[in-house]
Amino acid sequence: MSKPQKIFTTCLWGVLLLAMAGVVAGKLFWARNPDGSRGLAGGGPEVLFPAAEFRLTDQDAKPFGNAELKGRPYVAAFVFTTCGSICPRMTTQMAALQKDLPAEVQLVSFSVDPKHDTPEVLKRYAATYKADESRWHFLTGEREAVVKVVGEMKLPFKDEQAGDHPILHSERLLLIDGDNRIRGTYLSHEPDALKKLVADAKYLAGHPGDKAGETGARS
Repeated sequence: MSKPQKIFTTCLWGVLLLAMAGVVAGKLFWARNPDGSRGLAGGGPEVLFPAAEFRLTDQDAKPFGNAELKGRPYVAAFVFTTCGSICPRMTTQMAALQKDLPAEVQLVSFSVDPKHDTPEVLKRYAATYKADESRWHFLTGEREAVVKVVGEMKLPFKDEQAGDHPILHSERLLLIDGDNRIRGTYLSHEPDALKKLVADAKYLAGHPGDKAGETGARS
């Protein structure tokens, strides 16, 4: 084999070895985590799908939407104030998350009964649950706009009908990142799911590994 051929062959093997090393490193770095999510080794939640685009009205009767949440992860819940079944539990869980999540993580409760849940009603509802209104937002708006948000979040929903047919909606909490992408859905009645929600939210906020309650007071 001539000297130029030997040099070419050596370079080719070097390129192949580097490529193989990159593949192995990629598999380790983006390995599937024990909980089934895929992302950075260590527990980063995978991107599921784009979250809803919205512009609604908050409990202070001010416009609120994606623009105000840009760059900040948030937890979303869909409830209504006259609900006597799953909503009180979901909102109680959201109140608990105020203490467990980093201050960077926002909370958003969307009313699925906007006809009744005016800003004034939502303001009283927020006070009932001792909401930190600097980071917990209660939203209402035109019915069509709210239904659109539910649909874009890919959650089941059935509006009330004539007779004894109440509003039916999902009991899942959603975690959305600062780029408006859904990174996880969590059953609000399952303690393990809520623990994972806290861990995933801390990861998105840049506080992986922090213990519960350690980051909630940070500014």
